[in-house]
Amino acid sequence: MGPTGRRAYLFKSLTASMSLDCLPALPVGVGDDPVNLAGSAFVNQLKLGSSNPMRSGAARIVFGLARSERVEVRIYDVTGRLVKKVADRPFVAGAEHVLIWDGTNDAGERVRSGVYFYRLETPTWTSQKKLTLLTN
Repeated sequence: MGPTGRRAYLFKSLTASMSLDCLPALPVGVGDDPVNLAGSAFVNQLKLGSSNPMRSGAARIVFGLARSERVEVRIYDVTGRLVKKVADRPFVAGAEHVLIWDGTNDAGERVRSGVYFYRLETPTWTSQKKLTLLTN
């Protein structure tokens, strides 16, 4: 194995062990400012806007869209069972949206302490994150 092969093997090993995803850079056209790309000020994003673990109150699920689309946000338990549908409607692009999950299931009952997943799905994008709920 030559030096190029060893470097490629080492790079693949490091990225696999660190779970790094190496994506190509966005192309920059004539007139584009690489620091502030006009037209791409908002991208698809999903995050938790409240404490994790969630101890009391409600979880704030914050997201933004690059294009206006129908969004479904659902909460699942660790076995993959649907706990609650938080949203299923169109949202506009270019704005930060906040949804609240109050720690209940679709029947309105409080759920037990544990790990839950909140999943956002659109026709063009899907993201899932983890949330821990601690109840007294």
